[in-house]
Amino acid sequence: MNEEQARSLIKDVFQSRFAKPAFEEFLSEFLPSFDLTKAFGPLSGNVIRAAFRDRIASYERVGQYADPDQRKIDVLIINLNRETTLQHGRTGLRNFAADYLQSDRGLGKTAVLLAYVPSDGGDWRFSFVTLETSLAENEKGRFKEVVDKITPARRKSFLVGESEKSHTAQSRFVKWIGSRNAPTVQEIEDCFDVEAVTKEFFNKYKVLFERTRAAILDVCEKNSRVKQEFLDIGLSKKAVDGSDNETLVPNADDFAKKLLGQVVFLYFL
Repeated sequence: MNEEQARSLIKDVFQSRFAKPAFEEFLSEFLPSFDLTKAFGPLSGNVIRAAFRDRIASYERVGQYADPDQRKIDVLIINLNRETTLQHGRTGLRNFAADYLQSDRGLGKTAVLLAYVPSDGGDWRFSFVTLETSLAENEKGRFKEVVDKITPARRKSFLVGESEKSHTAQSRFVKWIGSRNAPTVQEIEDCFDVEAVTKEFFNKYKVLFERTRAAILDVCEKNSRVKQEFLDIGLSKKAVDGSDNETLVPNADDFAKKLLGQVVFLYFL
């Protein structure tokens, strides 16, 4: 699968209503050796802990993945109750994932990937949840790994679906789709790192801004009519030359910001 096909697959999955067959196809391409035979469910009713029944109608495991270090990840589909929204139920839903990782079915798993699907199925959430652990000394002086806290789900989640765009998801998953390279658990978690996307975006934005500003100043220097147009419409600022004069020069900084802001806005439309 080439990059264009990979992007098309990601777009089809993450810019559409939730569809289990498409989701499974994505998982099989993203996670080589993804084991669909480990599926179970859907489970509902009293099988779900009482604390979560008001939010969750049913859940199922669609498969399991073991990374190159043999750390395992379960992949779940969580079907939400009609009254549960993706925004207002986030803490409770994250707690369900943490509870799963500490229950019989989730014990021994490093993390879990989840598709949280509302009753209408239109927009849904794709999340990565893991448990942070630390070593604690017991009364006999032995050290045991204990759960510290849940990795914050707000930094490990994509809101996707028919009314959402998939630019970020494409940038994070495309290199893995069809490559047949098996990602580690850490590399899977990194795919959900929105902070890394933000940093990468602004680094590239800064380079483009500087190039745009330089190009504007170059045009103004070579074409006096363009320079005067900047001054006439108020896109000007005082010259910074160390003197006390009030000479106005084109404000290339503001123009570049406005231009790039409009381009970015159109891109995300």
